[in-house]
Amino acid sequence: MRVNIRKLKGLLWLLCVVVLALGCWTFWGIYQDKQTGRYESRKSTDIQKIFESEQSIAEAPPPTTYYPADARDSLWLARIDGTVEPPPAQPKDDSKTDDTPKKIVVPNLETVIDVSLIVSSDEPSGRFIAVEYDADLTPGGAAAVAAASAAGRSPSVAAAGAPPISKERRMHLAEGESLRPPWDGAPYNGRVEKISRQEVTFHWGEGEVVLRPQLGATGDATPLSEFDIPEIADVLANVEVQDERQVLPDGSILMGRTDLAAIREDAGKLLGEDVVAQSVTPDASKEGDSNSYILLKNVAPNSLAAKYGFKSGDHVISVNGIPMPSVTAAMNWAKANSDLPTYVVVYERLGQKVTATFHVK
Repeated sequence: MRVNIRKLKGLLWLLCVVVLALGCWTFWGIYQDKQTGRYESRKSTDIQKIFESEQSIAEAPPPTTYYPADARDSLWLARIDGTVEPPPAQPKDDSKTDDTPKKIVVPNLETVIDVSLIVSSDEPSGRFIAVEYDADLTPGGAAAVAAASAAGRSPSVAAAGAPPISKERRMHLAEGESLRPPWDGAPYNGRVEKISRQEVTFHWGEGEVVLRPQLGATGDATPLSEFDIPEIADVLANVEVQDERQVLPDGSILMGRTDLAAIREDAGKLLGEDVVAQSVTPDASKEGDSNSYILLKNVAPNSLAAKYGFKSGDHVISVNGIPMPSVTAAMNWAKANSDLPTYVVVYERLGQKVTATFHVK
């Protein structure tokens, strides 16, 4: 096959001229568009189209489904016919919120303070008390204290920025003074109304409360002003001394003039020849009382000791609270105290302690 080189070259030149003409025509059009402001870069146009496409996708409505959105999660419970069982009806909450403010319960005053001291005086200005507030109760939590008291447990309230209170203001109160906050305000209204010898009357809540100091080892002893102490009758008021002894209504003995003169003359006659006495010191290693005493080994029926109630085998322990460890100690004490109005002798008989009282008038 023969190729005409000359024709081929002519075609190539013609093609180059056409391409050059098209290029010049294109650049001339771009130049004119730029001059008139109508030219847009292809790069910026493509990016803008991408942004517009994504925005249209984002704003597209969600695809519609056959089942409503609230039933799609329950499709696994669908019946054979394709229907979905409706969810069970929720019970109605008929409870109503009580917005009524709850009334604060006033605790017992004994759980708030203790009266540790009362200073009484004839002048009201000189009366005051010392009180101790519960260590767990601090100002700032009155509602919680009331709730704890109503629940039957020990109240415990945390301090809520309460200002410091001086020691004197915290502990000492006079008549008419109020308790420290919050106990001085409503609904507690704590205030000292009256200070008596052994009790204090407070205004508390809507009434009055009486507190007493904690007396005795257990703190519940009765105040002295309420002790039922009978008057001590003078058993010797209308009794005349006689020569012989007299047994008084209370069981004590009024010594006769004859016996008293004999004892004052010689105290040894009380433990004379008709009485055999012995000093006894118990063995300290054995259980029981280890104090020494006087053993009356033998008391003659007509002796002075028998006349005043002593018997053989009695253990004389003390006289007027003074131990009698020996016969010699008893004789010396009797000589030095022969002018006392009363002698209280404690002795032991058959394991039981007995007290005998002898009066001298």
